[in-house]
Amino acid sequence: MFKIMFNKLFIPLIFLFTSVNFLQAQCNTEAYIEKSIKKIQPQGFTFVKSYPVSGKEGKKFSYVFSSGSTYIISLSNSDANTKGFVVTLYDVNKKELTKSFVEGKYYASINFPCKMTGIYYMEFTFANTQDFCAAAVLGMKK
Repeated sequence: MFKIMFNKLFIPLIFLFTSVNFLQAQCNTEAYIEKSIKKIQPQGFTFVKSYPVSGKEGKKFSYVFSSGSTYIISLSNSDANTKGFVVTLYDVNKKELTKSFVEGKYYASINFPCKMTGIYYMEFTFANTQDFCAAAVLGMKK
């Protein structure tokens, strides 16, 4: 009796959990990082850092921006227009400064002319998508 219950209940659960882990492991953020780097270089930005993002919870990162520099956060995912992948930029007080989803439109990058040196926070989220694999790069120019 125990063997029958085990086969009917636990084996499907094991299959489900291993399938979910396998699907998450398929996220190749390196390709998206390269795509984003290629987008910022013709605009005169120097690559600073990459941010791989996978999983529906998204991710948060911080970085010290310098006054007098302009920063770009370039996004890439499986959609040509980065639909479903959003970055929101916050200042040190966690006040929202800008985001890549405005009035129903997704933008592939945001530019930020920094007027005050300090810590800034980037929050990457997913909205209206089932594709939780993306990446962003931070670029800078003086």
